[in-house]
Amino acid sequence: MKQIKNWMFAAILLVSGQMTLTSCEKVIVDTVDGIFKPLNDEADEYNSRKRQEMMDALLNWNVGTSVDQEAIDQYGLDNCFQVTLLTPEFWSSEYAPDASPAVNKDNLCLVHCLTNSSYGIRIGGIVCDKRIASDLVDIFRQLYDSAYSIQDATTAHGYCKENLINCNCTYSYFFNASDPESATTMEQQGLCVMLNAAYPLTVDDPAIILFKQHGFQWGGDMPNGNTNYFEKCL
Repeated sequence: MKQIKNWMFAAILLVSGQMTLTSCEKVIVDTVDGIFKPLNDEADEYNSRKRQEMMDALLNWNVGTSVDQEAIDQYGLDNCFQVTLLTPEFWSSEYAPDASPAVNKDNLCLVHCLTNSSYGIRIGGIVCDKRIASDLVDIFRQLYDSAYSIQDATTAHGYCKENLINCNCTYSYFFNASDPESATTMEQQGLCVMLNAAYPLTVDDPAIILFKQHGFQWGGDMPNGNTNYFEKCL
C-alpha cells in the first residue's frame, strides 16, 4: 500500500511539474512577444513607408532614386521603359537642363529607363530628340535586362562637361548656358548618347553592338573619337 501511495505521489508531482513548466513557457512566450512586438511594428511601419516612397518615386519618375524589385513588379517593368513629352512644368523645375536657344524644345522628350548601378536599381531619365527616343527605349531595356552596369542616366541638369564625366553620367541632350561652347551641335539636338562617360568602352562592349544595330555611329570608329560616344545622323 505504501508503494502505491508513493507512486501516486510521484505521478501527482510529475503532472504538477508539467503544468508548471507549461505555465512558465506561456509566461516566457508572452513576455518575449511583448518585448519584440513594438520592434516588429516599427519594422513593419518602416518597410511600409519605404515601399510607399519607392512607389511615389516611380509614379513621379524621380530620376536618380533607388528602387527594389518588389516596387518595380508592382509598378510594372514595361511602364519603366517608355517615352513622355516634356511639359512647361518640367522645363521650369530644378531638375531641368538648360534650354539651348538653337533648338526647338518641342523636338525633345524624356526617355524613362531603369539602370543597374553600384547603388542598386535606379530610376533613369534621358532627354533626347523624339526621333531617337524609341531606339533608346529598346537599347536601355536590353541593357537593363542583361544586367549591364550604368551608373547614372540623367537629364544632365546643372552640370558642366567635367562634372558629367567625373560623375560617370549617361546622357543625350546637353547644354550649359554658363558655357554654351561646351555643347556640340549633336548634344544640343539630343541626337547623341554618352554612355558611362568616365570609363572608355572596349571594342567588344555589348552596348556598341546594340547602338549600331539601331543605326548609331560609334565614336570608336571615328578619327580621334570618344569610345563612350554614339550619334545618329538624321
